[in-house]
Amino acid sequence: MSATPLYDSKRHPVAVGRQIASAGEGRILEVADSRNLVAKIYHNPSPKKAEKLNYMRGVCNDRLTSLAAWPIDTLQNSGGTTVGFLMPRIASAKEIHTLYSPRDRKNYFPDANWAFLVRAAANTARAFATLHEQGHIVGDVNHGNLLVSSKATVALVDCDSFQVSAPHRTFLCEVGVATHTPPELQNADFATVLRTKNHDAFGLAVVIFQLLFMGRHPFAGGFLGVGEMPIEKAIKEFRFAYGDNARARQMQPPPNTLPLSVVSANLASLFERAFSQRQPSFLTIERPTANHWVTALDAFEQELQACPTNNRHRYSKFSSGCPWCALETKTGVIFFAPSFAAGISPGLPLVDIETLWKRIERVSLPTAEVGKILVATPQPGATFKEIAEKRRSFWWRTFNAATILRARNEASTRKTEAESRLTQLRQEWVMPTLQQDFQESLRQFDDQRKAFHQLDFQRQRKFDELKQQMNERQLRRHLETCLVRAGAVSGIGVAKEAILRSYGIDTAYDLTPDRILAVPGFGPALASRLIVWRK
Repeated sequence: MSATPLYDSKRHPVAVGRQIASAGEGRILEVADSRNLVAKIYHNPSPKKAEKLNYMRGVCNDRLTSLAAWPIDTLQNSGGTTVGFLMPRIASAKEIHTLYSPRDRKNYFPDANWAFLVRAAANTARAFATLHEQGHIVGDVNHGNLLVSSKATVALVDCDSFQVSAPHRTFLCEVGVATHTPPELQNADFATVLRTKNHDAFGLAVVIFQLLFMGRHPFAGGFLGVGEMPIEKAIKEFRFAYGDNARARQMQPPPNTLPLSVVSANLASLFERAFSQRQPSFLTIERPTANHWVTALDAFEQELQACPTNNRHRYSKFSSGCPWCALETKTGVIFFAPSFAAGISPGLPLVDIETLWKRIERVSLPTAEVGKILVATPQPGATFKEIAEKRRSFWWRTFNAATILRARNEASTRKTEAESRLTQLRQEWVMPTLQQDFQESLRQFDDQRKAFHQLDFQRQRKFDELKQQMNERQLRRHLETCLVRAGAVSGIGVAKEAILRSYGIDTAYDLTPDRILAVPGFGPALASRLIVWRK
């Protein structure tokens, strides 16, 4: 509980509880008598911040609180100084990078597929569109002020840093992250810059790209020119690392990344518009608006289909094949784990294999008698029918006895010859086939019997291997929880973090000298510091 008494704008007491999180300029605390609200208390509150919060409280409405942790009331100390504010609690949501990072997604969003990420991207754009319609600007777009839920809904946080326009003044957003800052504002003094929707549009496009392309940054790639190309410089020089014109910009995507062609032509065009320079260069860059992204992403989600090989994969029905299967085969990285039906499948009845085998061995090799069952017996020839008809005639039976006897003898001879030929045909055709099939089936059954008896041995061998690998697996599991984030290692800022992620390095487990040195801009000194941190 806070030791300092707190009051809302109407001087009603507000009791706060345990700390939930700590931000750079304050702490986030529970509100004792409300599950739907939290409080932010500043370390060093200022009059300018108090004025901004009072205005934001006054323009608060349902649309803003439905998608953002917008200030709904101010908090004062006993002396009347504004020291913080109350805001809606965004429950059960995670920072958006935990969704687009393959390793984090495995832990926080295990059931998410690509369609889920596309929907989250569309909902991110919806949040921006609503904020812009209300006349406000995010300004400091980054993965830390976007939260996503298990339903792919997105909420904006850190709203007290947004640029808010009052009737007679504008409260500026005085901070920014270079990786999501447009080219024209790189190296700018944010304390004096009036942001626009068009500036927000650049940061929004970066976030959408990261969601669709597994955390890759659109400007983190291989530079084909001379020297290094940090992300900030690449952004400033419009060096978008993807698309058909990437090489003309002297850039190429990092290895083992999806091409821009995996998304719809409309989405690819929006990315090109968001990240490319206008010609001639002095023209104003008009980037796709939030509503443009909503329309394109909703349409793209509708054209996604399930992969017949992996039920977690989704890809465009206009693609020639599943790009995720190809990428997972090439890299060994599981981007979307396959799902399995819940419940226990009914098993086969238990049998004694050796008893069953003895029964199989008692089955005799097929003989000619078996062939008789399988081959139809020919019908008598026409001669017998003719004789039968003639025998019905009394006159013919009376005066042609010799003819009848002669015909009967001929028919009997032909019948004997036909039966002999039939027996020969059965032996030549039916018997080899039956015997070969029988022997092949017997061999397969014997192989299965031997394989069954090997299962216990194989199980024990695998168990022994797992015991030997136990320490290594435990170490890997631990290292994969240690995220390489800005500030973790000296020299690793937000831009370096984005480059590492774009080259598939998210956690301490991914850090090996060879992989680090393969990333542009990372030399032996920085690699050494990262390896020491990993240890």
